[in-house]
Amino acid sequence: EAFQRERTFTADAAHELRTPLAGLRSTLEVALSRPRDSAEYRQAIAECLEIVRRTDALVTSLLTLARLEGGQGPVYAESIALAEAVRDALQPLEDRVAARRLAVHAQVAADLHAAADRATLGMVLTALVENAVEYANEGGRIDIGAERTGRSVTLAVANTGCHLSDDDVSHVFERFWRGDTSRTDTGVHCGLGLAIVRRAVESLGGTATASAAGDVFTIRVVLPPPSGETP
Repeated sequence: EAFQRERTFTADAAHELRTPLAGLRSTLEVALSRPRDSAEYRQAIAECLEIVRRTDALVTSLLTLARLEGGQGPVYAESIALAEAVRDALQPLEDRVAARRLAVHAQVAADLHAAADRATLGMVLTALVENAVEYANEGGRIDIGAERTGRSVTLAVANTGCHLSDDDVSHVFERFWRGDTSRTDTGVHCGLGLAIVRRAVESLGGTATASAAGDVFTIRVVLPPPSGETP
């Protein structure tokens, strides 16, 4: 079973890498097919640069996932203020949120902390927020909340606009899985974000689960509290 997973991973990775490389080659071949003015060459270069950026993001995700699955997790955990971490994850996405007319509601108490490696938790929150912004319906809503639950801390990120079935939801943490089985978004969404989220959260000693109710999709992350805290 482990060998089969690795064969599938290798085949999918090759497929994902082939697509942007084909786009890069096609753009360059068209640009060189006849003499062009400087504006056309600049446009071709800009298109190639965007493809390279996407490919770099894919390779970075592959390396991150390999590191996490190889047990190379965070060096140490510290007490992280979740409200501040959520703000840091949201800030770079403000323009995209505005462009899609999304209503974002974050309810995280200022004194709520979790035990986590700062960089790893930042990666998790960024991936969760980016996923919500990307898949929420135009003019939809994103809700982010966190609370103490017994001896743990639970963080939830939810977005409207979900069309996933229960069976779909059971696959969202799988590598390279997409709700769009036609793969029309190949090269744009590499299908690794939530796989990395689950492995990263597990490396922090927590769990990540997904659910869908009506048109609302929710990811719940359970993390340990800072050392020494009691419920």
